[in-house]
Amino acid sequence: MRLSRPCYDKPWRCPGWAGGGMRYAKRDRCEGGRMLGWNHGEQRWPHLWFHRCNTCDVVTLPFALRWVISVDWWGVVTRRAAWRLESWWLDVRERWGNRR
Repeated sequence: MRLSRPCYDKPWRCPGWAGGGMRYAKRDRCEGGRMLGWNHGEQRWPHLWFHRCNTCDVVTLPFALRWVISVDWWGVVTRRAAWRLESWWLDVRERWGNRR
């Protein structure tokens, strides 16, 4: 049994062929496997549970842990927050500038 981070793009794909986290797979270990429990209605709150591949038996960490363990994800969130703050600031400046 191997433990891996889930694929952040499509967490129902097996990281053995799609790559765990935000990176591509280093080598192919799985032929198109899917993580059990991600189908609609199969499991409640699938982001909070461990999942197992139906082909190669790799086990993935809960998808929600990406906010804690992945430094790459912190970068994505930080850039997105900075962009939203800048967008908000430009909008405020434009609105207040038009009131004069």
